[in-house]
Amino acid sequence: MFALSVAIRLGDADSALRSAATADLAWESGDAMVTGVWAQVRLAAAIARVMKGDLDGAEHELFSVLDIAPEYRISTITGYASDLGKRLRQRRFERTPVAARMSERIREFNSARPLARACLGDG
Repeated sequence: MFALSVAIRLGDADSALRSAATADLAWESGDAMVTGVWAQVRLAAAIARVMKGDLDGAEHELFSVLDIAPEYRISTITGYASDLGKRLRQRRFERTPVAARMSERIREFNSARPLARACLGDG
């Protein structure tokens, strides 16, 4: 996840996608899959695909994450989703239906996250 994050921040979409593929291979080989990390990898891969202009691939990555339960939508995950949304608002995607569809789904996804509790022992 660290290598993927660094690659995104450096604008290196190809390295980011290789890191995502490495994570996928590890999970396919039996490494434990944590929902939050998996969601971050998928969203970072979606960002990398947008960087490369591959909106269909980005949509596939995004839509795989949209069904995770709201309690897993921690700020790191919604932050990646927000970053993806910002990238979809670039001029080159202005009139692209897939970008509009993804942006709407990101808004819905982020708005469905649970409110933080005021006290850890509450509930």
